[in-house]
Amino acid sequence: MKDTKKIFWTISVYNPTAIAEKLEEMAAEGWMFEKTGSMFWTFKRAEPRKLRFAVTYFPGASDFDPDLTEGEKIKADYCAEDGWILAGRFDIVHIYYSENLDITPIDTDPATQVNTIWKAMKKRVMPSQVSMFALIVFYLFTQFSQLQRDPIGYLSDPFHFYSIPMWSILLLFHVVEILSCLIWRRRAVKGAENGNFMPIRTSPLVGYGLLALSVLCMILAYTGVSMSSRSIGFALVWIVVLFVILFSGNFVKAKMKKYGWSRGINRFLSVTVVVLMTFSFLTGLVTLVFSGNLSFSDRKEPAGTYELYGRTINYYDDTLPLYIEDIIETSVSKWNKEARYQETLLLSYHEYKQNNIPDSTTDRLDVNKDLEYSLTEVKIPFLFDSIKKAVLDSRKDDKTNDGEVVFTDHFEPSDPSIWDADEAYQLHWSDSILDSYIVCWGNRIVEIDFYWDVTDAEIRTAAAILKDVEVPYEEVVE
Repeated sequence: MKDTKKIFWTISVYNPTAIAEKLEEMAAEGWMFEKTGSMFWTFKRAEPRKLRFAVTYFPGASDFDPDLTEGEKIKADYCAEDGWILAGRFDIVHIYYSENLDITPIDTDPATQVNTIWKAMKKRVMPSQVSMFALIVFYLFTQFSQLQRDPIGYLSDPFHFYSIPMWSILLLFHVVEILSCLIWRRRAVKGAENGNFMPIRTSPLVGYGLLALSVLCMILAYTGVSMSSRSIGFALVWIVVLFVILFSGNFVKAKMKKYGWSRGINRFLSVTVVVLMTFSFLTGLVTLVFSGNLSFSDRKEPAGTYELYGRTINYYDDTLPLYIEDIIETSVSKWNKEARYQETLLLSYHEYKQNNIPDSTTDRLDVNKDLEYSLTEVKIPFLFDSIKKAVLDSRKDDKTNDGEVVFTDHFEPSDPSIWDADEAYQLHWSDSILDSYIVCWGNRIVEIDFYWDVTDAEIRTAAAILKDVEVPYEEVVE
C-alpha cells in the first residue's frame, strides 16, 4: 500500500477557497498535504481527521528562496500564535492548517485579501504573460507578412501552416490568463466593497487544454503529411529537448535551495543553465540538420551524380505525371527528374522538373528541351480566386513611381480551348511572348514552362495528361 499519493491539480493557485476545501476533503479521507508542484500535488497517508486549511499569499517571496524570508517567518509566528501551523509553501503561496475547526481565519478583511492576491498576480503573472503576448503578436505579424508574399508555398507547407494555429493557441492562452486576472480583480474589488471575498474561478485545465492543442499543432508542423518515423522522431526530439531544459532548470533551482544558496545567486545560475542548455541544444540540432544526420522527413536518395563546370551535382529519377517524352521525340537518354510535394488541409502543391544530364557528348546547356511545371490543388473552394490571383501576380510589370511601365513581365489571358481548360494565361516578357502558361481546371492550377517553341498539338498532348492525372503522393519534401 503506497504511503504517498500524487493528484493532478486542477485548481488555480489564486483560488484560496477552493484549495482549502480540497485539502480539507483529502485530510478527511486520510491524505495529508505534503507539498505542491507545477501540475501534481503530493499527499501522504495519515489518519483521517477533520482539519481547517487556509491559503494565504506573500508577494515578497520567491520560489528561489532557500527558506522562509524574515517577513515570512514573522507572519508564520503570528499565525502559530493563533493556532495555524504552516504545512508548506510554493513560491508566494503559503498553506496553513489547524485542528481547531472554529479557529479565526488568517485573512479576515476581503479588501486586504484581494489587494494581496492582486499584488502577487502583478508580480508573478502579468509581466510574463504580457511579454509573451507581445512576442507572439510580433512573430505572427512576421508570419502573415510571409503569407502575403508566398501564399501557395506557405499554405501548402505543414511547418508554416500548422505554426500559425500553434502560436495562435499560445496567444489565446496568454490572453485568457491576462483577462482572467483583470476580470477577477474588477469583480473581486466590487465584492470586497460589500464585505465578500470572490475567489478567481478559472481552472488550470483551460490552460492545459490549450497547451496540449499547441503541442499537437507542433507535432503536425514537424511531421506534415508524411508521418514517417524520422519526421515523428524529429518532433519528439523537440518535445524531449523542451522537457529536459525545463527539468534541468528546476533541478538546479531545487538543489541550490536545498544547500541554502541565496535568492539572487539561485535565480542567476538557474536562468544561466536554461539559457546555456537552450543554446547548446539548438546549436546541436541545427548542426545535425545541416549535416544531414537529422531532418524533418525522410530524405530521398539521388539516382547518381554528374560533373558540371567542376561541380558534383546530384540527379534524381522521381516519378513524374508528365514527361518530355510524352510530348515530343528526343534523343536525350539521361534525365534528371525531380518531384517535390507538400500538402496541408487547404492546399496540395506538386512541383516537377525534368532536365537533361550532360555526358561525354552532350552539354545540357546546348539542349534546350527542359520542362518545369507545378500543380496546385485548392481544397477549399472560396480560396481558389485568391490563390489564382497570387499565381498571376507572381509576375508583374516593373513600373516607375509615376506608373510608367519600364519592363513588361506579366500574364495575359490566352485561348483556354487549346488546353480544354476553364482559364489559361500566357507570360508576356519584354516585347516577346514566352511558352510559360498558367492553366486552370476546376480546383487545379497548373504553371508550366516549356523550354522550346511548343506547338498547339504538343500543348493538347500535355493538357490531356495534366488535366486528369492523379498526381503521385510518394514524393518526399526536401
